[in-house]
Amino acid sequence: MTIHARWLSSIDELRALGPRYDAMVLAAGDAGLFYQLGWLERAWPYYQSRLGGTFSFLLAEESGELVALAPLVLATRSWTHARQRVLKFIGGTRDELDNWMPGFLFATREPGEQAHAMSVFADAIAERDWDLLDLRLLRSSCPSHLALQTRFPRLHAAPDRMKTPRARLDDGWVQYWAGRNRRLMRILARGRKRATEDGLILVHEVTPGVPVERRDEAEAIHRARQVRIREAGRARSSPFEDPDARRVFWSLIDWAAFQGQLRAYWLRLGDRTVAYVIVLHHAGTSFAFFNAIDPAAERYHPGSLILAELIQQEATAHGAVVIDMMVGANLTKTLFATEELAHVHLSVVNPSRHASRAKDAWIRVARQLSLRLRRR
Repeated sequence: MTIHARWLSSIDELRALGPRYDAMVLAAGDAGLFYQLGWLERAWPYYQSRLGGTFSFLLAEESGELVALAPLVLATRSWTHARQRVLKFIGGTRDELDNWMPGFLFATREPGEQAHAMSVFADAIAERDWDLLDLRLLRSSCPSHLALQTRFPRLHAAPDRMKTPRARLDDGWVQYWAGRNRRLMRILARGRKRATEDGLILVHEVTPGVPVERRDEAEAIHRARQVRIREAGRARSSPFEDPDARRVFWSLIDWAAFQGQLRAYWLRLGDRTVAYVIVLHHAGTSFAFFNAIDPAAERYHPGSLILAELIQQEATAHGAVVIDMMVGANLTKTLFATEELAHVHLSVVNPSRHASRAKDAWIRVARQLSLRLRRR
């Protein structure tokens, strides 16, 4: 059978594919959760308003059946970057609403079929009009590397510093928990002991969505947490600090809850919420998609307490095989993780366009001059 690739330039074209599009991305594994039509209908306008760009999804079809997806966007940089046209994965806002699961999706699990589809994608990308192919946060295990390297010999691959901590539960909760280290157990025991000493009761709750009456409290906790992080010198933002981001966020949450793909975990200390995690789930993977911890309750280690409860419930009550704690490692995630997935940044200047190479050279010279001026 022959695989054909075609470009889609709008959400409307994606919508015209009907149910078979969602069927394909959901068959492609856990990441397909973030590429369903309903999710993209809400997220894409936000990305476009923040970053600009043209919707440039690449679909692979075989005998009328959708078999793979390259979720790309073609964006034009500013004049300071020579109006360079960059072909990249959808997203890139680097905020809480970003697409933190970029990659190529394949409806088949057979390596040879994935490689074939990826080869077709590479050829289609080569024929597209762009200056720079820039694929960030691509999981190192993705079968795209060889096909792209074959088609673009000058492809540069660099390890990304960001990793994705995950807890694998292939052998069940009991076996997983028995493998956690003593440091984590001491943290959990200390948090519970301090709550008891202060006469406070720890209560865990799970809801199938985020109740409207809890949203003001949830927003306030997240804003407070982000302020604390910024005070420590790290750049962070909250979707609740911007009206448009706030609207999009709750639209995504409500849509996922309606699809039956969301659970919210809450930890209450006495009469107030001190932590929550919004979990999205599909294909045996539960994503700790969004979370917040009340800075005023840090001495009770609410982040660790709620994550321990979450993992146990997802494993025992919902059959989760993987808990994906999303991109970005910290001590809490590391203590719960059984693995940390590596990511790679792939990039190449269009080898068939002289103008693309000239733009890249100009950008490099400008960057070097800027660095020299800063050192003076």
